[in-house]
Amino acid sequence: MRVRSRSLVLVLLGALLAGSGCTRSTKARAGASLNSPEVVRRLELAIEGMHCAGCTQVITEELVALDGVVAAEVTLETGRAIVGLSTSPPSTERLLEVVYELGYEAKLLETADPAQ
Repeated sequence: MRVRSRSLVLVLLGALLAGSGCTRSTKARAGASLNSPEVVRRLELAIEGMHCAGCTQVITEELVALDGVVAAEVTLETGRAIVGLSTSPPSTERLLEVVYELGYEAKLLETADPAQ
């Protein structure tokens, strides 16, 4: 019984040290689809400092919480975020600031028309 208890403690300790959220998909999507008719413009951001799916989820949720952001898709493997904006979008500076406030570095890569 003691061997099992010790093994369980080690497994739990390992899970805590490994970080949270890492078992989820490494691509997080929130809000409407990026193909939604509400999306009139897309921005692509490069994001540094993400290490797990929990990171992508937090960034996605915070971006979509901004007025004027219709959808966001953040991908760990590419270190990129695509943000779908409405006709009344937040400033690019505000988007970058939100990511920075979460503890990550971000820069604007490109602006793309949704039809492209």
